[in-house]
Formats: sequence, C-alpha cells, structure tokens
Amino acid sequence: MRACSSTKLSPFGNRNVEGALWTRALIQACRAAAPETLKRILIGVDPPASADGDACGIVICGLGANGLGYVLDDRSVRGLSPEGWAREVAAAAVAWGADGVVVETNQGGEMVTSVLRSVDVALPVRV
Repeated sequence: MRACSSTKLSPFGNRNVEGALWTRALIQACRAAAPETLKRILIGVDPPASADGDACGIVICGLGANGLGYVLDDRSVRGLSPEGWAREVAAAAVAWGADGVVVETNQGGEMVTSVLRSVDVALPVRV
C-alpha cells in the first residue's frame, strides 16, 4: 500500500462556515500524522447539484492498521464541468493508488458513476 505524504489545507480557505459540523479549530486540534502504511485508500466524491452549485467535494481517505481513518488530502474543485471534476477524481485515484471511489448518492449516483467512468472506464466506483 502507498505510504502517506503530508496533507495541505483546503483550497477553500482557513475559515469557519456557518452551520458547519466542525469548526476549523476542532479540525486543527484533531490533526495527526497518518501511519506510514495504510490498509486501504478511498476517494470520496460529493458532486455539485448544478454547474453553478457548490464545489465538487473530493477527499482522499485512508484506513490505518490501527483501525482509525485518516483524511489524507482535499482535492475539492469549483467551477468545473462534470467531465472536469471527474478528471480530477481519476487523477487523485491514480496519484494515491486508491482502492476505490465512493460517491454520494442523493445527487444522482448513477449519473455520477457514468460521468466518472466516461473519463476512466477502469475506475473502481461504488455508489
């Protein structure tokens, strides 16, 4: 399994968002180094509902041998077409050696799967 590299802050700034479940301070307080080796790496995708909607959430998460989950990277993007964010997901999967891609389903899970597979037919997508 791929060894972890350092993480970076979200491209959406270092601010608290009204109504968010976690504050920036809480996230910072929970930061920890990821283990050297992970048992599994998954890409999580939360697609925007429209071209003018929110960002497409793309996060890379890993499962350590200790049973704890780690958020390894945030590759979320804004202002891209469905093909554009799908290419970002595929690139993240290759870069991290991901075991799979998990998509959020209340925004057209079947459609999201289709868009992702249109840019990489071998992408291991689960709805």
